[in-house]
Amino acid sequence: MSEDIAKRWPAVIAGIVFVLGATLFTRLVDITPEVDGNFFFGPDDPAYKESQEIAELFPVAPQLIFGIKGPIGSLEYLDKMEAFSNALAELDGVASVQSMSRGPGTLEAAKDSPMWRRLLLSDSQTSTLAVAVLKADSHGPDLIHSVEDLVAQHTHPRFEIMISGTPYIVELVRRNLLFDLKVFSSSAILLFSALIAWLFRSLAATVGIVLTGLASAMITLAVMDMTGLPVGILTANLAIMVFVLALSHTIFLSGNYVSALKGEDPSPLRRAILRTLEASSWCMLTTLLGFISLIFVPATPLSQLGIAGSIGTVVAILCAYVFYPWFLMAASPSGLSAPKANLPKMLTDLPHKVGRKGALALLGGLALLALAIPGLNTDPNLAQFFSQGGEAHRGLTFIDRNGGSNPLLLVVEARDGGELDNGDAYDAMWSLQNDLAENDHIGSIISLPVLLAEANSRPLSVLLTWDWIVDILRSDIAGGIGKSFISEDRKKALFLLRMNETERTQNRTTIVGDIEQIADETPLKISLTGGLFKLQGALSPLVRESLIYGLSALVALFFFIALAASGNLAIAAVMTASLALLPAGVLGGAALLGVPLDIIAAPAPNVA
Repeated sequence: MSEDIAKRWPAVIAGIVFVLGATLFTRLVDITPEVDGNFFFGPDDPAYKESQEIAELFPVAPQLIFGIKGPIGSLEYLDKMEAFSNALAELDGVASVQSMSRGPGTLEAAKDSPMWRRLLLSDSQTSTLAVAVLKADSHGPDLIHSVEDLVAQHTHPRFEIMISGTPYIVELVRRNLLFDLKVFSSSAILLFSALIAWLFRSLAATVGIVLTGLASAMITLAVMDMTGLPVGILTANLAIMVFVLALSHTIFLSGNYVSALKGEDPSPLRRAILRTLEASSWCMLTTLLGFISLIFVPATPLSQLGIAGSIGTVVAILCAYVFYPWFLMAASPSGLSAPKANLPKMLTDLPHKVGRKGALALLGGLALLALAIPGLNTDPNLAQFFSQGGEAHRGLTFIDRNGGSNPLLLVVEARDGGELDNGDAYDAMWSLQNDLAENDHIGSIISLPVLLAEANSRPLSVLLTWDWIVDILRSDIAGGIGKSFISEDRKKALFLLRMNETERTQNRTTIVGDIEQIADETPLKISLTGGLFKLQGALSPLVRESLIYGLSALVALFFFIALAASGNLAIAAVMTASLALLPAGVLGGAALLGVPLDIIAAPAPNVA
């Protein structure tokens, strides 16, 4: 009895250390996902820099867009719009609100207005839009929650409100990540715990394996926190990845320990570690290479996952061989059983039943799937980030079909370098506005000529010159709206395009290229292009590039690893071919099923 107690003391101490470490982790490490409007790219990316340059020239505040269905010409609709708009404007963090009641006032006035017609009216004439301009650094979770509560209070069968806009989308992404981090990870850990208990029938082994996986995940997240690596759009699920990495080491170590016990080895734990360590090291190396292949991808989320995954891979094997053995020693040899003995016999006999023909058929099927890879959608629309039928998907889709949802920013200037506050420049910009409006991928356009046309429609405007009107638009009298559409030196103007996503038939890069060419035959040129639409378009080729070059490099590296491990050229070739069929099956299957390969799904083949 005293010997059994002595064997269990190390496990008890290890358990106490885990509890202390977990307590410190929960108090010191923040695992809240960090997501902002530019979560696709890092600050050094050329596409991001161009968008930031536009933001510095034209300080366009973040906006929430509301699509509001109902009988838009009725007094009831206008009364409800006024109540909603006034309540929205009173929220902390909202700078201003433009709507039918806080702008044109009536449907007829909106139809006659060059600006309000484009900003507030839908093509279907069954809804109007409202726009809430937010204060800088005030569009976080608290404001979005307040807006959602307000929408719930004012929604009515004849006044149905739907929300969109970059701050809202970003908050929904953050919530989904946090949900995954808590619920999915917890569910996966419980499932794995039950499986491990069924395999080994040992409390000490089960507790040790689970705590080792949890310790690996917590240490990885703590190292990320110390190095300033955020929990982002991809690294939010890293905890469960690291847990599974540690799981593989500990399961094989436990299986070899059981075998060593049956052989009556005087040092069964030492023998099990020596027998497992080589294979674990190869597994660790290949996994590490899989994550390293993501580090050099320009897309920031992929790069962050590569760095964090590399950290987690090393931490997992260290915890498996430093922390877990204390629990393994405490496991009772009589209660510890080998996993193979507990598996159904039909599963262990499956390879023999399938045979060579079945294996060749399986490999042939995977190879055929590879033929579908060229049809992969690596440029999905925004709505595909959210489940169909959900509030986010419904609102985004509705607003997209009624004026566009994804912003694209164009900065134009005169080819002769002249100022844009004169009649000739106005005519050129208005001509460009009309040419852009003919593009089916553009939902609506707000620009300097639209603002000038709106101002020119006012009484007594005929007495003002164009440069005086620009002065008024940039002044406090007009709320400084002109500062968002014409630069201080009057030589650059902004065109704010809201792009259609759900009906898009081409990739974003092609669409942006076509739009830029529209200005080629005008006195104007497009000098800068930015916005979320442009950034997402630039991301698509980066995803494809990471797949082609990253996976090709991995397969080549794995050939040499297989050759070094087996010492046999034929075996190395067969292993490499089999491994190459794995991403072929994953990518081909995704293409056939219509699953978009976006920034979130892209790392799957590398990690697999």
